[in-house]
Amino acid sequence: MIALVSSWKSSLLETLAELCGGGRGRVLTFIASGWLFVFGMRFVFPAVLPYFSVEFGLSNALAGSIITAIWVSYAVAQLPAGLLSDYFNERSVLVTSMVASFASVCLVVAFHSLAVFVAASILFGLGTGLYGPPRVIALSNVFARHDSTAIALTFAAGSVGSAALPFVAGIISPQFGWRAAFSFALPVYVLLAIGLWWAVPHETVDAGVVSADGGTPSDERRGRRAAVAHLVDAVSDRAIVIAWAGIAMSLFIFQAITSFLPTYLVVAKDLPESTAATMLSVFFLSGAICQPVAGALADRYGQGTILASIAGATVLPLLALAFVGGVGPLLLLSTVLGTRLGLGPINNAYIVSALPADVQGAGYGLVRTLHIVVGSTGAVFVGFLADSGFFDEAFIVLAAVSGAAALLYTQLPEQRPSARSAPPATD
Repeated sequence: MIALVSSWKSSLLETLAELCGGGRGRVLTFIASGWLFVFGMRFVFPAVLPYFSVEFGLSNALAGSIITAIWVSYAVAQLPAGLLSDYFNERSVLVTSMVASFASVCLVVAFHSLAVFVAASILFGLGTGLYGPPRVIALSNVFARHDSTAIALTFAAGSVGSAALPFVAGIISPQFGWRAAFSFALPVYVLLAIGLWWAVPHETVDAGVVSADGGTPSDERRGRRAAVAHLVDAVSDRAIVIAWAGIAMSLFIFQAITSFLPTYLVVAKDLPESTAATMLSVFFLSGAICQPVAGALADRYGQGTILASIAGATVLPLLALAFVGGVGPLLLLSTVLGTRLGLGPINNAYIVSALPADVQGAGYGLVRTLHIVVGSTGAVFVGFLADSGFFDEAFIVLAAVSGAAALLYTQLPEQRPSARSAPPATD
């Protein structure tokens, strides 16, 4: 027993040294803080949807289309973000994301035109979409031996933001107007842009587009074709395909839950709207607690094992959601389902580690684009079943999808923690 405690203590101290030593602590702090606002502010739009719907005279379908446009533009930005990370550096793309987010929120706050609001929403999706790939790539490179833990802590910050920022927006909007729910974030974006530029290492130099070796245009075209073929080979690897399918299924379930859990609890379980909203906050807070734990377990026991365990363990809670009622049981199920948020950081860390270094940004951006587009259909799928009178059955299907993902994860080739030494977080 003493030996076990000593082993865990040694492992904890090693992890803390990896996370905080050599200037890496500030990297994690600012990247995680940035993700808290990038992810959290995305859920402010649904939180203020009733207010801007009334102001602009929008139907529910049109208002929902604006939210969908944010997610689609977010997905579209993934591949460019990865390519820019490869050609420039992660720091520059992260700061650009903050600047674009700042600009989009300025447009939302300053103008009262529906056309400008729609354009600003799309710009917000594109700007925040730039943050995803360089965030994970930078963390994976800086925290080589404990990348799952570092990425999980960052995802946990996002979960906290997705619970806290819509809550703050709900308090601000009735008192000061829905635009005030956005304006409070403006100085934060400025501080984050400065902090990211200071904290994140400048790991790559600016890449020019002119051939430096005197090659002919045909040589360059052949080189580009070879690069594309290499990228296709990389993302077609069996491990990447399995991990992609797993994360697409997981995001499908996430989109379904976050889009319709409160509505389901009100319509099918007769809960008050405030209680249903609290259940969703509990879901995110549970995820924020579980994500770092899941990341640490993945670093210790292997990513595939933990992914399969989480996906498998949440099959029954998803199934039970269709059959139980009452505040207590539903609160418990919301808490347990929040553990599913532990899948994201581990799955992302696995994909980045499995990709060749020379196409890491482009490959990861492409994979993210595909899985976000596929996963985003979860909300449409559940909405269609709900409108057809099969709300309960929708969650039964989600349970089956989670079971299928668990089986897929058992086939994932295991990656042990990297033996690479992590570089210090300096220029």
